[in-house]
Amino acid sequence: MHIEEQYQSFLQTLDRPLNASEIDFFGINLYDRSKDSVAFKIYYAQKHSSCSTHPLARYLQQHDMLRYLSEVKDTFHKEDMRIDLALKNRTDAGMENLFTMLRRENELFAECEQTVRCLAGMCVTDEPGCSLASLYHLGSIEHGDRKQLLKFHFFTRWCQNHNYPGKNSEYRDAYYLEYLRNTGIAEYRRVAEISEVILQCCGGHLLTAGMDVGTDGYRKYKLYVKRPAELYRKLLDYTDIQFSRDIQEVIAWNEKYPEYKVEIVAFCLDTDGVFSINLYYGLR
Repeated sequence: MHIEEQYQSFLQTLDRPLNASEIDFFGINLYDRSKDSVAFKIYYAQKHSSCSTHPLARYLQQHDMLRYLSEVKDTFHKEDMRIDLALKNRTDAGMENLFTMLRRENELFAECEQTVRCLAGMCVTDEPGCSLASLYHLGSIEHGDRKQLLKFHFFTRWCQNHNYPGKNSEYRDAYYLEYLRNTGIAEYRRVAEISEVILQCCGGHLLTAGMDVGTDGYRKYKLYVKRPAELYRKLLDYTDIQFSRDIQEVIAWNEKYPEYKVEIVAFCLDTDGVFSINLYYGLR
């Protein structure tokens, strides 16, 4: 895998040096069926409340549903148009209007709407009229060949007010794991099984569930765990030989760069059968 070489190559593509004060997370994605078995991402800390001409961002701004836009750089989509949008005011009326717009303007959403509604229906609050509030983040990646990838993230923590998830909130990991297992989506059953093992052995809590939707029926299902302790050791115990080699390389890389502290892990499985592990690091 030669992670050090690929890490240095990725740094050369950035338009500015890494600065801890500017970064939320540095990401490393490991894949089990790819010659390019590692990808790097940077999630910048700066959030924007406006300044995008993207139609989806404009719609959310006009309907007071845009919390912020965020900037992401990654090795796989460096030439693509990417937008990441956090939502607020996710009332049923607002979400229904958003779904109507997406259904009208985007064929991909029309194909996956039933699944989005199922996942958005996870209970995250007792507020009246907020039964779809779990969907809290939307993204879009548009390729030069006009192919598109839609990205959805669903909150997995109960909160008294969905607009203030950090206040009076509760972790209900068992509920969300069971909900995802019962969606009928085989990929979610698999990543929920792995996530539960990590929660039991390493501690931490569920952070969010994700779904990527692409052309030709492509889907990727993701489940994120935050603050797992001794994560590397458990991954080495749990994964196969190929992943163990990759993780050993990551461990050696992290020992060389101890300023990176792993804070989140995501387990992902797509409809092509490709399993991946995404590691998210804070930069100290």
